[in-house]
Amino acid sequence: MFNAKNGFSEAHVRGCQTKRLTKQNYAELSRCDTLEDIKTYLQTMSDYSEYVRDLQAPVRPVDIIECCRKRQIAEFNICCQQASSPLSNFLEYLTYGYMIDNLVLALNGMLRGRTTEAILEKCSPIGFFDSLSAVVVSSSVQELYRLALVDTPLASYFSSSIKAEDLDELNIELIRNVLYKEYLQDFMVFCNKMDQNTRQLMEKLLSMEADRHAIRITLNSFGTELSKADRRNLYTNFGTMYPDGFARLANCETVDEVKRILVAYPEFRELTKSDDPHYIDRGLRVLELEACGQALDEQFNFAIFYAFVKFQENEINNLMWLTECVAQRQKSSLGEGIVYIQ
Repeated sequence: MFNAKNGFSEAHVRGCQTKRLTKQNYAELSRCDTLEDIKTYLQTMSDYSEYVRDLQAPVRPVDIIECCRKRQIAEFNICCQQASSPLSNFLEYLTYGYMIDNLVLALNGMLRGRTTEAILEKCSPIGFFDSLSAVVVSSSVQELYRLALVDTPLASYFSSSIKAEDLDELNIELIRNVLYKEYLQDFMVFCNKMDQNTRQLMEKLLSMEADRHAIRITLNSFGTELSKADRRNLYTNFGTMYPDGFARLANCETVDEVKRILVAYPEFRELTKSDDPHYIDRGLRVLELEACGQALDEQFNFAIFYAFVKFQENEINNLMWLTECVAQRQKSSLGEGIVYIQ
């Protein structure tokens, strides 16, 4: 039954996975000295060639990333075009995290007086929705709130947790975290109604994402005015570390205290072995990709589509880091931001 309804989309995803950048590709890209060199290299790869070949000099990092995102949405749209319910509903949920990022970009851009073009340039195409352009050109915070509340799929997340007066520059990251919490909880409820294979795999993947959400909020809240109670309210109601680990995270005041909590969880113990401030975040990305790789080893489930999108996004993040390092002549930092698993 799964193959009859979803076999084409699954085959498409698995085909795309065979064309991801390899460790050898990243090694060769790391030897590029200019953005034009990177463009030339990507042109030799059939899956990037059609997107980068028309780039005009001088090439900017944002130009290359825009091409990557065009490839990303083209691959994703093929899945959507072939999908019927419930896969179509599942794929829609995969877009909501990107919609949240786009809404936050729109709010931040409006508050800072950015142009519509500058805002849309940074928006992820997977997170585009019909009224995004209207949201971006909102003339006031109140209008943006009304549009978000009425004209976006995120309306229920707004109405249950955010008021118009919350939409100011000081609260931007708080808003992102509130919306993302509501999204993760809603997505988990949806996945719990799926078939057993999908339910079990997505419970593991979303629990890991909930843990990462809580750990990042905790680390990023140090030195801010966010209270411990407010921090705890931003955590989800599920996760590998829920409830005891989350309760302890909420009371942390230093990175070392966070590490003492993480070391109690075998899957997170490795994250505590370095004093590098970026080590935990990088380690969380590796753990996520490993879990996604395991999901792709399974068959007849929707978790493979979640994993597919995560691998897409990781490749874009890697190229974003690589192009910025080359543009800023900081190639010695390349290894710090590129995450790759076999």
